[in-house]
Amino acid sequence: MACEAVGTLDRIEGVVRFTAIDLRARLVIAPGADAALARRVLERAERGCLVSNSLKADAHLEIAIEIAARPALAGVS
Repeated sequence: MACEAVGTLDRIEGVVRFTAIDLRARLVIAPGADAALARRVLERAERGCLVSNSLKADAHLEIAIEIAARPALAGVS
């Protein structure tokens, strides 16, 4: 899993604060794994995130789920 965040700062009523936060989560799952379940787990984690819930800025989560390539079998050409 990889996650990155981009925040927007702005001055509101004389105070500099984050006004928006965009989160990008990329999760690579094994072939045959349930991508819908992986998405639901990430969305649930976002709802329960102490940091996101503590900020006054709007936070947006962008999710990318990828299926990992099957590993090559040892000794097979």
